Amino acid sequence: MDIIMNYLLNNNYITKNNKNFIKYGIEVFILNNLSIMSILLVSFVTNKIIIGISFIINFIVIRTNLGGFHCKKPLNCILMFPLLYFNLIYILKALHIDVLILFSLIILNVMLFLKPIKNNCYLKEYDYIRCKNFLNMILIFYILINVYSLIWTSNVLILRGIDYAVIFSFFLYCIELIIKSGSKVF
Repeated sequence: MDIIMNYLLNNNYITKNNKNFIKYGIEVFILNNLSIMSILLVSFVTNKIIIGISFIINFIVIRTNLGGFHCKKPLNCILMFPLLYFNLIYILKALHIDVLILFSLIILNVMLFLKPIKNNCYLKEYDYIRCKNFLNMILIFYILINVYSLIWTSNVLILRGIDYAVIFSFFLYCIELIIKSGSKVF
């Protein structure tokens, strides 16, 4: 990382004032890509690449607007994320598609009433409201897709990825709420 930062500084791509900010951004970029690649690898190994791609896209959309549990150490995240994803698809694949859709619909309707978790204490109220409004718009879209799939009994792999992302995001949100409520008690 120091080699990259020195190169950027020496060639005047960044200033010393921006060095830590840029370094953090590069680290987050690398870690996020490692997480994405790990999910794609699990999806490839389990022969569920379409579900994996759908999951990643929809998980990012939900997660960035809803918030939820974050590991304290990046290495823990890189190890836990694909492991949890693998367990999720292993457990949920046993469900009939109609049961999965109904389960997802229940969670989606609950999520409409959730307040996004402010993991970033510098988030302005306007941005917070914007996140909530965007999240609700996406959740309503997911509800409509699921209802359509129930009516027309379609088993689309992309829909499974969406529903897995909804369930996983909700799970991480609940874990964070439990942790936050536990810290207030003690």
